[in-house]
Amino acid sequence: MKYSNGYFDNEKRKEKEWKKEHAAGGFKCSHCKQWVVINQFIGTANRNHCNSCLWSKHVDEQKGDRRAVCEGGMRPIGLTFKQEGWGRQGEIMIIHECAGCAKFQLTELLPTTQTKES
Repeated sequence: MKYSNGYFDNEKRKEKEWKKEHAAGGFKCSHCKQWVVINQFIGTANRNHCNSCLWSKHVDEQKGDRRAVCEGGMRPIGLTFKQEGWGRQGEIMIIHECAGCAKFQLTELLPTTQTKES
């Protein structure tokens, strides 16, 4: 009889998916189905939002932990600036709301994200 630990199995599955996406050089957006490129030229190996529609996937409970069990679509509902100290504004952040569990999350808007003007 094989012993199975649901948490451990889920962690292994998520790690396998992450490696597959990075080996392929990106992932397909679950919302608009566009191909989203992940490479060293975008400045991060952890892109989690589509550069066309800004939708994301609920994968983190805390930044970068990949421990969310919901895995619902994260709907972009607004933009804000990262607070960089008194009187200074930082990077633009996307405000996401999970369509599955209604959790709110801030995500850094990466430079390769398309805008209406481009």
